[in-house]
Amino acid sequence: MLTVISASLVTYQLGWLIKKRPTAALAAAFLLFSLFMRTAALIYLDLAGPVYSTQLERIIGGGSALPVFAAIVAAFMASLSFAFRPAALGRWRPPADDARVRGGDASTVAFVLFGFAILLLYGDLLRRQQIPLLAGIDRLQYTAVAGVLHVVSLEFGFLIAAALGYLFVRPRIRGREFDFRFLGLSLALLLYFALTGHRFSAFYSFTSFFVVPLAAIPAMAAVGKLPPAPRRSPFKAFASSPRGLTAGAFVAAAGLAWLISNSVTRVRAYEDPVAFLKQRILVQPSEFWCVTWEEIVSGVRYSFGDVWNRLFVDPIDPNRNTSIQWLMEKTLGYERASELLANGTQFAGGYPEVFFDLLGPWFAPIAIAAFLVPTVLLLRLVVRASVEGRAFTMLAGVYVYYGFTLLYIGGMLNFLSSWTYWAKVSVLVLVYVAERRQPAVEASKGTHDRSGVAGARALSGGGII
Repeated sequence: MLTVISASLVTYQLGWLIKKRPTAALAAAFLLFSLFMRTAALIYLDLAGPVYSTQLERIIGGGSALPVFAAIVAAFMASLSFAFRPAALGRWRPPADDARVRGGDASTVAFVLFGFAILLLYGDLLRRQQIPLLAGIDRLQYTAVAGVLHVVSLEFGFLIAAALGYLFVRPRIRGREFDFRFLGLSLALLLYFALTGHRFSAFYSFTSFFVVPLAAIPAMAAVGKLPPAPRRSPFKAFASSPRGLTAGAFVAAAGLAWLISNSVTRVRAYEDPVAFLKQRILVQPSEFWCVTWEEIVSGVRYSFGDVWNRLFVDPIDPNRNTSIQWLMEKTLGYERASELLANGTQFAGGYPEVFFDLLGPWFAPIAIAAFLVPTVLLLRLVVRASVEGRAFTMLAGVYVYYGFTLLYIGGMLNFLSSWTYWAKVSVLVLVYVAERRQPAVEASKGTHDRSGVAGARALSGGGII
């Protein structure tokens, strides 16, 4: 009963967030989707359990693991709702009309550079004379032999997506049409991912970060600052309409379903694809939280020093997500976990279970709440920078924000112990300071120019000019 009530309440809250705070829902789509996939898995594990986990090689579920997790998800959505409330959005200042003059040449240069890079990706693919999607080659096999640009496009795909999304939406913020050239480049890159054997993760990540700058549109519309849309061609009008977006979503969903089906039945050829997908979708996303919750209920506690040591001092592999390594080790044993990790296998989950193992059930909620603050504030900074035309702040903000998404997606905490992460934070601070006055200056200039024009018209109407 608690599982059903929790699921109903958190689903209602998500619907409210989408309807009343579309800016927050769009900006946080990457994390919201992941959290609700884990929520769906917990509903299944609570109601259908106990079930067997093929990864953990044990029976899990059948309890009430969802309510606490649902409360954490609800707290995240409440934080988003507060951070993106209309009163906060009303203080944001879109660029003045004069800013559009300088943007044209920069956008064209960006289009040429991105377009050339994507052509190089396709050229390298064709040079190898085998298309992984058509030849039944796994994405990991192709990545092992692909060029440097392919690796870069995967590792920094989230940043590329955010840049293309910003360039797509930038002119609309200034009262012009969306720049569909960058939508075309994004679709070309997604097609490349499909041809090179990718299934879901690459498309989910890329699309989620592409729409983050697009959250500037509902943000401006919510406070009446969105300029009227210019007259559009029939194609652009359809593409921007609810019907066009629905049709695009349907085509994308059908394409992804086919890619996943092709991968599990033809490329990897699982003996029982249905059983594999059932485990992958309904068990694996939340299996570690089920184990952790069972331990909490049973009174099992771990020493702070032991967990800290495995996370930050002596992990199995310090160059990867150490939280998952700890969870795999405590569940499967050191030898089995080390073997799987050496073979490149890393399980899903990690949040919020790593906090409960590290700090215990009483202090874990405090840490979870503390991490909500920088996560939501960084996301708000990224959307605000998109609204105000601060491109470098937006990109640096996405780069820093991405580190926190690794916590919510995989429980990763050791990103905070890397000096490179704090170098990214320093870059964000520098570009923020450098750009923060520019929108105000442009707005002031635009207001002065418009006042001059209005005054001239008034004098002309009075017969003086």
